[in-house]
Amino acid sequence: MMREEVVNAAIIEEVQHFDAELREVINSVRTMDFKIGDNSEMVEINKMMEELEDFWKELKDTTSSQKSEVDCLKNTLLETFYWVEDAKARNYQCQNPGYKKLIYSQELDPVSKLRLDNIQHYLYYISS
Repeated sequence: MMREEVVNAAIIEEVQHFDAELREVINSVRTMDFKIGDNSEMVEINKMMEELEDFWKELKDTTSSQKSEVDCLKNTLLETFYWVEDAKARNYQCQNPGYKKLIYSQELDPVSKLRLDNIQHYLYYISS
């Protein structure tokens, strides 16, 4: 029990000492004069802050538009890769004799047949 009383008394003494130091610091801060610069410097600092804000807005807009451009270019690149792979696959199929026989043995769909008939008609018209 005696030990707890000694510890409690030491803690109370430290708190009181800290409180006194804190009051001392607060009183010294209240009496300080924080005049930094004059009005022209304040105007200059405000002007610089406005310029920085404008620059920040421009930078944000530029970054946003560049992100949009990058996304668009990325999509275009992916689409181009798709076309290349599709062209490779079609080229491989066209060189396969079994595929050629299968394609030639099938009838054309109505739209393709109409186009072929138009081409044959124009070819006949040009040649005669």
